[in-house]
Amino acid sequence: RLSTHGRKTQTTNLSWWKRLIEFCGDKVLEDVSSLDIYKFFESRLHASEAAWSMKYCMKVRAGLAEAFGEAKTQEMCPRNPVVELDNMPRITAAEEKTRKRPRYPYSTSQLNTLLSSAWYDPGAPNWRGRMKWDLGARYWIPLICLYQGFRVREPLQLLASDIIVEAGFVLVRIQVTDEAESEDRK
Repeated sequence: RLSTHGRKTQTTNLSWWKRLIEFCGDKVLEDVSSLDIYKFFESRLHASEAAWSMKYCMKVRAGLAEAFGEAKTQEMCPRNPVVELDNMPRITAAEEKTRKRPRYPYSTSQLNTLLSSAWYDPGAPNWRGRMKWDLGARYWIPLICLYQGFRVREPLQLLASDIIVEAGFVLVRIQVTDEAESEDRK
């Protein structure tokens, strides 16, 4: 089943499965219960080293549900204990926040690498068609994403009227709802 996924996904999923086996012991698949799954997640949330976040637990839950779903489909077990799990163990919001990976600014060498890449070289031979001559988009879109935290498609939706200058500062106006949508709500 994992052969259709990339190498990182394969090793990550196998790591989750290995941790579950270590936690539950080498049980027969049909003997793994939703309580075993609950206690597994509880143990990972409260581990003394490298404790998981709730967000990561939900990702693992989806992966294990797929694995047990495949086992059920292949008639290796009669049910999927992950799907039967009605509640997940919880940690506080403050604890969840401490488990997030910190975001660090780019280093000077990382920025130099980015800005000296072919993406910013007007004479780079690897661009064809519109990408070859649309240097404005090639130059500004990554920088806007970098500094504003936009997703890749969001700056492509900006209009000239979204860029405003106030007190000498260039600002980007973010419209949360569509004007037509807000008119419909009135």
